[in-house]
Amino acid sequence: MKKRREELGKATYDLDELKKFIDKGNFYITRNCRREYSKLGYSEDTVLEIIGKLPPTDIYKTMPAKKMPDLMQDVYHIKEEKDDLYIKLQKSSCGEKCIIIQFKLE
Repeated sequence: MKKRREELGKATYDLDELKKFIDKGNFYITRNCRREYSKLGYSEDTVLEIIGKLPPTDIYKTMPAKKMPDLMQDVYHIKEEKDDLYIKLQKSSCGEKCIIIQFKLE
């Protein structure tokens, strides 16, 4: 996985900035994301805690948003207890919120 990260480069967004948005309550979780983490037995609070612990080095890839290709989405992989998680984050088009797009098993 390390080699893949090196090939794909850096995240589009500053992860610390996205975390600050979340800390201030400036975030949005997609409906699909809520379904995904609920099926895994996670609560919103736990999801936010896990994102808060994400190190920038866990970036997996960055990709264009499907619905708004001018925006990018950063994908992180993290091991959380028994689960290998895939977390996709984006900064809102207004630049003032963190959009949590996916939270699922890798």
